[in-house]
Amino acid sequence: MVAKAMAKQDVSAADKALIDKLAAEFATELDSLGVRVANLERNADKVKFTGKLRWQYDSERYKHNHPWNKAADKTTYRDGSNGNYVMFRLTPTAQINNHWQVRARIDAKDFTNSDSTGTPTLKRAWVVGNYGNTRIQIGKFHPYVDTELIMDNVISGAQVSFGSKVFKTIATAGRFDLYNAWPYMYTLAKESPNDNVSNYQSLSFDYNNQKNLELTATYHHYNSSLFNSDRFGYKNAGDTSFVDDANIFCLWGDYRFAKQWGVTAGYAVNTEAANYNKSYTMLLGYGDYHGWDHTHAGTWGAYVAYRNLGQNVSLSSTYTLDAGVRGWEYGMYVTPLRNIQAQIMYVRGKDLMYHERASELWSRVEMFF
Repeated sequence: MVAKAMAKQDVSAADKALIDKLAAEFATELDSLGVRVANLERNADKVKFTGKLRWQYDSERYKHNHPWNKAADKTTYRDGSNGNYVMFRLTPTAQINNHWQVRARIDAKDFTNSDSTGTPTLKRAWVVGNYGNTRIQIGKFHPYVDTELIMDNVISGAQVSFGSKVFKTIATAGRFDLYNAWPYMYTLAKESPNDNVSNYQSLSFDYNNQKNLELTATYHHYNSSLFNSDRFGYKNAGDTSFVDDANIFCLWGDYRFAKQWGVTAGYAVNTEAANYNKSYTMLLGYGDYHGWDHTHAGTWGAYVAYRNLGQNVSLSSTYTLDAGVRGWEYGMYVTPLRNIQAQIMYVRGKDLMYHERASELWSRVEMFF
């Protein structure tokens, strides 16, 4: 115990004096342990592991002749699909020095409906540097910029965030894999596998009063030859030429107007798309309606939302409602025990392209550690 305490760096003067006193008292024993054990304790202290175990079930239903539901032979149709899996996620964090950390995320899935196990996958690997109010991220990471409407996924690149706790500016640049843009860009990427990577840049301005209001304004820019297609309407609205760019502007806000009640709203537009170029969401929630608190037993929240997700804007949004669908979503989060959270959602709407019915029932139980 004394050897481990001696390896600590950030201790008060009083604690340091106590540690030195104990070190003198146990000098012989510490000498027999040697530097090797002290170094081992110090290095073990630098690495922390967190993670979760998730069970998820979802059931999608579309009108019988919906084009999304073509079977493998592309001649017959199915009414929908059911799926469930168990996922184990490990998120190690290692301290390099006083400013820098190494972080990663590893996922392994077991698809219980087919009794097949996926290979553990390194989903993210990046370094984080903190210098006062400036934060730097480099590697494969989640930018957490407009995860609501635009992009709840990873990029390979770099991000710099600076400012104060109330006002922040966030600049991001890198590459985005369009295989993660479900379902429309994913379909094109499968047909043109050599063009699946998009260049990506974004600039975000965030206001958070640390109490009950957060507002974000973001510009996203994507560049890929996959956008140069009339299949999904990527072209200048004023002429018939096609472009390789997606220029997306997004406004998003969350406001707690009472202790237990809040609203979330967002609007985004892609100025380079001729159609399906707008997305918006409106939500009314009660309690922990975002599901952010899983540490307090008895916490719960519920919400009702209306969403319109244009497929040329919401390339990889966080919502269960797929891009290219509009409709109502109802959801609830419940934390019956500390670090155990259950979530259920139901969506009912229509797809934007074919105006046919689409619905989904989605549930999840997560155990955090």
